[in-house]
Amino acid sequence: MPRTEPFRALATFIVLGRVAPFGSGAVIGGGANATLATLAVRTGRRAFGPPSESWND
Repeated sequence: MPRTEPFRALATFIVLGRVAPFGSGAVIGGGANATLATLAVRTGRRAFGPPSESWND
């Protein structure tokens, strides 16, 4: 029976090498999304002032 461990390890590294860019893209996208959300909240507060204490105002 042939030994398959070296080929299995190689296949694992190939799959990880192909999937890694998707993970790094997700990290970069998440960071950019968080930054844009922070800027949007900051800009909204600057434009409209602080939120009111209640809905009845």
